[in-house]
Amino acid sequence: ESEPGEDGEPRFALVGRPNVGKSSLFNRLVGEERSVVFEEAGTTRDAVDAVVRWPDGAVRFVDTAGFRRPAKVHGVEYFGFVRAERAIDRAHVAVLVLDASDGFTAEDKRIAARVIEAGRGLLVAANKWDLVEEKDRAFKLLAEELAAYARAKVLRTSALTGTGIHRLPPALLDLHGAWTRRAPTASVNDALQAAISERPPPGGGRYRYATQVAAGPPAFVIFGGRAPNDSYRRFLENRFRRAFELGGVPIRLRFRPPGARPRGR
Repeated sequence: ESEPGEDGEPRFALVGRPNVGKSSLFNRLVGEERSVVFEEAGTTRDAVDAVVRWPDGAVRFVDTAGFRRPAKVHGVEYFGFVRAERAIDRAHVAVLVLDASDGFTAEDKRIAARVIEAGRGLLVAANKWDLVEEKDRAFKLLAEELAAYARAKVLRTSALTGTGIHRLPPALLDLHGAWTRRAPTASVNDALQAAISERPPPGGGRYRYATQVAAGPPAFVIFGGRAPNDSYRRFLENRFRRAFELGGVPIRLRFRPPGARPRGR
């Protein structure tokens, strides 16, 4: 199978609750880049994609009809989440736009969890940042809460003033690059051995070696032991994430007991 992005543009989706500024943020994002934009029908009914030409090449924002054609939306809250799910599935990376003055709400968390569950990269745009009063405290709290969502990066933005918009394109491209990247097997084994040395597997287990078998999202197979408990699995995921700079990228781990042989690479 071809790697994500080899057969077309990087695909991004802007998702979030109603009235958090997705449309305004998108229009600012396009305007800041002075891009040539055109719309074309997507693969699902009523979906509209926007292809934006950035200096590094074309990128695709999927299903922009969800926030660019509000007159066609009925049952806004339900339909908005259904449309967000559809956009997430079609994207490589999702930008969760939230109202920073409201904090990280339960609905925001639900959408973030859906992004990670779908295996997509996650970037958070804390929009309306100009309305936040205790900015340092709010940013620290948001970063702590996002640790549970693949340690996604937070950008502070304001669609009203344009603050932080210029940071979105490079952050999106970097995240897409991490999502599609393959790590050399030697580096994967170095990361595994460093993690084991720091914290041995529970129950006296022993993992011998590991390799990356897929990208978009990254998937690793670890040989030599059975799947550990959830706590140790999260520990290994976080050590791989730190070793390969995969903040905001979900990681898939598979375990093969002794005697299993690698398939493919």
